[in-house]
Amino acid sequence: MKKSNNSIPYQWFVSKRLARILAHLMGDGCVAKYIRYHNKEQALLNQFKTDFVKLFGNVHFTEGMSNSGTSFVNVQNKRIREILFKLHKDYRSEKIEIPKQILLSGKPIKKEFLKAFFDDEGCATMKFCQTSKEIKCAVQLTSKSLKILRQIKKLLEKEFSITCNKLMQATKITGNKKFITWMLAITGKENLIRFTDEINFYHPRKIENLNQIKAYYVIRKGQPRNVYIFSLLYNYVSGHRSLETPKPIPNLEQMWQKSHLQES
Repeated sequence: MKKSNNSIPYQWFVSKRLARILAHLMGDGCVAKYIRYHNKEQALLNQFKTDFVKLFGNVHFTEGMSNSGTSFVNVQNKRIREILFKLHKDYRSEKIEIPKQILLSGKPIKKEFLKAFFDDEGCATMKFCQTSKEIKCAVQLTSKSLKILRQIKKLLEKEFSITCNKLMQATKITGNKKFITWMLAITGKENLIRFTDEINFYHPRKIENLNQIKAYYVIRKGQPRNVYIFSLLYNYVSGHRSLETPKPIPNLEQMWQKSHLQES
């Protein structure tokens, strides 16, 4: 079996666990004098630690919480840090890109990288548009790195048949600092259902949001004029999370009769 310079089997470099670790470190992590991963979701922190132990053995973790209230796990290990820098030379958010080892791997490895990166930097949204009186659904991904979003867009379209919208630029201001971010958006019933089936999330809340989008499309197709179901969904996306007891919507039946709410 081919060996790397660190006497680690080549197959180790293309494992699902490594793909997730790299994606998390690029998303909500850093590799500098230490290796650190931040996240408010404990399930993702546990996944990161499990993957790390399975790959590197019995490493020592320190855990804490940042000033913003976000939990983190920290590893100080020179050998592991050197390996991670061999795989990707710069983990700063504006410099990240998909490593060649991932791009040259099979579809299951690429899926794990995308899934973990979406866990950190992505979201599934379902919003009610007051102007058009329609529910708008999307999966969005943001990053300071235009290059990685271009790579992800190409992977999604070429290997997973998920069409993405044109990449959009936004300027954010934090304190006295101004920086550019980029956004990738996936919209449309077929693309969103395909993303749900092919990629999805590990993040529990994001899984719930994505499943709600898929359920909405099923309901809309089967019962396009069901006012009660529409009321549930309207209240869900408006912040009234108790779906069993929806808040009444004034003039809902009249609103439902408008032409732009008819199923095409």
